[in-house]
Amino acid sequence: MDQLPSAPIVSQPFKPDSITWSDDNKIAITTANAVQIYTPAVRTKDDKTVIQYRSATIRCEDQDESARFDTTAWAPAKCWNPPRCTIAIVTISHKVLLFQESPAADNADWNQVEDITPHLGTRENIMTHILSAAWSKAVVRQDGHFGALALGSKSGHITLWSPQLKSEIVFRHPIFDGPNGWITLLEWSDWRRDGAGHSAFLFAGASNGKVASVKVDLVERKLHMTTLDTFFLEDSRMPTLIKITGSSEPGSQLKVAVTKSTSVSVGLFACKKDGSLVLNHGKWIQQDMRIPAYFSGAIWSKDGNYLHLFSSQYTNYSFIIDGLELKVDEVITEEIRNRTNKALRTQAYEMAKKVKIESQSNESYRAEIWGLAPSPNGIYFALCYTLSPTIDRDMRESGLDSWCACVLSIEDSATARPMVSQLIHDNLMQRTKVEDLLDLVDYLAVYDAEVGLDKLLSDVKSTLDAQMTEQYDSTSTVDLQSWVNKNPAIYLSKALVYISEQMKAYTLPALVSEKAKAQAAEAKNIISGFYLQYILQLLLKCPESQWLAMSQQERCNELLLADSVLLWHPRNTELLNSALRVYQRLSKHKIMVDSTELEMTSSLLNKKRVSIDANDCRRVSKWSYVGYRDASSQKQSWIHLMSDPAPPAAARLNPPLQPQGYSTTS
Repeated sequence: MDQLPSAPIVSQPFKPDSITWSDDNKIAITTANAVQIYTPAVRTKDDKTVIQYRSATIRCEDQDESARFDTTAWAPAKCWNPPRCTIAIVTISHKVLLFQESPAADNADWNQVEDITPHLGTRENIMTHILSAAWSKAVVRQDGHFGALALGSKSGHITLWSPQLKSEIVFRHPIFDGPNGWITLLEWSDWRRDGAGHSAFLFAGASNGKVASVKVDLVERKLHMTTLDTFFLEDSRMPTLIKITGSSEPGSQLKVAVTKSTSVSVGLFACKKDGSLVLNHGKWIQQDMRIPAYFSGAIWSKDGNYLHLFSSQYTNYSFIIDGLELKVDEVITEEIRNRTNKALRTQAYEMAKKVKIESQSNESYRAEIWGLAPSPNGIYFALCYTLSPTIDRDMRESGLDSWCACVLSIEDSATARPMVSQLIHDNLMQRTKVEDLLDLVDYLAVYDAEVGLDKLLSDVKSTLDAQMTEQYDSTSTVDLQSWVNKNPAIYLSKALVYISEQMKAYTLPALVSEKAKAQAAEAKNIISGFYLQYILQLLLKCPESQWLAMSQQERCNELLLADSVLLWHPRNTELLNSALRVYQRLSKHKIMVDSTELEMTSSLLNKKRVSIDANDCRRVSKWSYVGYRDASSQKQSWIHLMSDPAPPAAARLNPPLQPQGYSTTS
């Protein structure tokens, strides 16, 4: 995805961090009277550098002032049954509403599915006056995926609600005391296994300047919160952003960034086995940038090494942690600025051109940034911004000058290529969506096709080859369906096929394209081999009575399945053994006419060359198998089949099956 004119926002955002990007690849921008939802996508080969946005809008213009929107939070993927893209919206009257994408529409209609406000208590209780919201990441449990919605209130309490628990049950915990302890920011870590359940860390920022760390425990169907520590006791400036990266696993590190006005603080927390968080050296790393505007957007890079910050008046910095110092990386800062400038200048040019046509005057614009959000795979970030006339910023028309753009967040190719390997590893371990790899293909095809895309193909292939060395024990009692569904080799083979198809949208070096085609062809062979083995194993597990009760058509299908092993997988010993057992069983029950297939399979298993011409006794039909030369031969084995449309298996049964539409007469 490269930058061309941005997508328009229906009205201007009004607070920092007004944009979020969901696990389902949807971008939401919050304004007072609407939530704009975009789905970014790369177009096809002819216009591959253009981002197209499919757009939807949740509006509240026709409602009273109390229904206006304040903040939003995306629910994690797979936490609803049936699966639905879900967003929580908090109104300025402290209602908490859940909206879901209509299953019958293509990102067009969003419907309110629940108002969870009544579950929070009476409206007179200040604990129900919700100001902030944040969904946890998904945690996989035996009973399915779980996600919790954290809600911060004016009373300084955090309330937890989950669709997986009884909808009327909420869990509440006091964090801050005093009249100015309004919880305005919430940010989750990931989940980790913890004893009999799971736990995660939640950071809360208050209007009195304090930031608290909270441990959230999930055991069976209950949630429990414990306040671990409170920071910034002497700094009353209200935090504007909290961003977390890293892992909560014992022995790992969480990096927590907190911005206040024009300063940024980063805390390095060691995650302990007992569930505690220990701040490195007991202090935060701080930096005051002395700029004229507050920080309005921040993201961590995918690897957690860089913290990218934007101020509201469009000043950006990319920080890196060096020991106990927070330093600006000037090179990366400049690169991110150049890429962002490209998006903003393109849109400003389009607006200036329109003004010149309409009023015959020249106009220049200034940008205001309202938030950043990283894409699910970390390759891009979205930013929402307003372009205002430089001459008179108060003369702009709301709704005509606010925009959303997507910008590459990869710092350089040296950063991107290690990410290729990491994404492959993550996809392999977690069986996440293939779309994550396809987004990476889009990036590499445009910016690093000759080297980076070639490396992607090599990495996926080498990982697949390593998985293929682990042979499946055909005598195992392990559930076959589970084996097929969970086998990483099938996932990686499918990924190679999808990657090859995705690459067709781009003009690429010939060697890379040919490599992708060849690997996809091999991957298809692997996939067919796995499923063929699965079907043959199911057949072999059938009792004798079922074999004897099969119809002639079913027997013909079995014979064709075994034949397909000789035709397309003559070098796969595991499949040949399964085919041999099928032939032996058919022969044992005198279902086959002769033992030709048994001899062929045995020869292939012994690495001998096989070449057979056979005549169908009912209808002359030449067909031949040629497979497997000597194992030491460098020539690749090949197979050729010559046949008229009549399936040869039909005549090889006892008694022969007459295929529909074919005559038995010469």
